[in-house]
Amino acid sequence: MLDRARAAAVAHARIDEGTAILLRLALCELSAPFPAALVRCEALAADSGSFPALARAAFHLDSLLAYGAARRLPENQLADLAARLFVRASLHLPAAAICADDAAEEVEQTLTPLAELVRRGSRAAAPDVFWEAIETIAAMEGTHPGLRGLALTLLEVEGRLEAGELARRLRPWFSIGDAAANARLVAGIFSLHRGTLIRNRTLIAAVTEFLLGLEIDALIPLLPALRRTLGDLSAAERMYLAETLGGVVGVQLSRTVTLNLSDLERSLVRDADAAVAATLAEWRERYGIE
Repeated sequence: MLDRARAAAVAHARIDEGTAILLRLALCELSAPFPAALVRCEALAADSGSFPALARAAFHLDSLLAYGAARRLPENQLADLAARLFVRASLHLPAAAICADDAAEEVEQTLTPLAELVRRGSRAAAPDVFWEAIETIAAMEGTHPGLRGLALTLLEVEGRLEAGELARRLRPWFSIGDAAANARLVAGIFSLHRGTLIRNRTLIAAVTEFLLGLEIDALIPLLPALRRTLGDLSAAERMYLAETLGGVVGVQLSRTVTLNLSDLERSLVRDADAAVAATLAEWRERYGIE
């Protein structure tokens, strides 16, 4: 068994595979192969240019550092390697954010844990480098819309945007994107801690401000995306969102609001309702949205 562990320790070709081996060796208390596996990871770290692999590796090492004292591991060396991997991941993030949908999903899945390391002050994290990369992908023209939405949400929830800044940044991206791109942008905005975000009045106010400022022809194509992103909220989440929206627009939930509409306004509402229904039918056929 020990021979197999030694062979596995140096056989991997990707940095995240190598750090996963380190973590397993530590958990299984196999100390003999650990130094060789660590040397292999050092070599792989210098050559890796994959953001997802680097991000996963940094997260693995952060977990490994929690066992350092108990397992008598080389904490300083591991912390140094984790920090270098984190920086390399952050530097490679902008290039990785220019991608198609399949790759964007992997980037999103590995970016979120990296952000968590920053949030909790991990020894691996380099906050300045990370936030510079997030600012870059939030503003970069070629960024995948879903990743842009995620980046903007990270900036918003961490208080790195001034009041109204999120809405200001969203407006040009929504105005130049097609319906599919805008759908991905909306999904990206609510991809992180959705249950918390729907109670974030600043974020909901920013999105609401943007939506209310749109002409009806620009708003209708976005409605299926909003339905897909927020349509499966639980009853409790719907209540929280309603409370947040009530606070944003100044409506008490216990109060009944009656709209006095003219005949022309009623006609416009009926036309808009028909347009929304047609758009939903088109998106159901084209994208499988139920």
